[in-house]
Amino acid sequence: MNRRQFLASSIMTALGLSSCGGGGGSVTQSTNTGNGGNTGGGSSTGNTNTGFENPLLIPEELIGKEINGRIHYNLSLQKGVSNFLSSANTPTWGINGNYLGPTLRLKNGSKVDINYHNNLDEDTTIHGHGMHLPAKMDGAAHQVIKSGKSWTSAYTVKQHACTNWYHPHLMDGKNSATRDEWFSRLNHY
Repeated sequence: MNRRQFLASSIMTALGLSSCGGGGGSVTQSTNTGNGGNTGGGSSTGNTNTGFENPLLIPEELIGKEINGRIHYNLSLQKGVSNFLSSANTPTWGINGNYLGPTLRLKNGSKVDINYHNNLDEDTTIHGHGMHLPAKMDGAAHQVIKSGKSWTSAYTVKQHACTNWYHPHLMDGKNSATRDEWFSRLNHY
């Protein structure tokens, strides 16, 4: 099978599967207020009260403060409590809040200082995933932020428009990029 046949076959399969969708599912739409709340609005069909649906949480944007030509962001790594199901509170870690972290919009050519303060009971790191920056500012596993201490990633943004995120590379104070990282708890968009 050549490339052209593969693409044609893939498109036909996708069209065939899309016609099998029926109408039994539910579609919900909501507006996120940035604090996890639903302002209402939208429409739905079917039973949407399953107890397993939450509105998509999109972290609010943190506006940096310009000082002497550099843009400063202050991020506090902290414990929190989040409610993913209406019947249970879940201990979580977040940045500047209970869960996830704020969105940072960085402009190509900007000089930034991202100040991380570790308010957790254990050492950690924060890695700017996908960012083009010097290795010593990357926040990978070799740059530990001790509990109660701070670390600043200072660099000039050299990147065109894209989506990146930040996440840790330590677990229980050990270098572990594979075992149960809590990067799903800290995000940068």
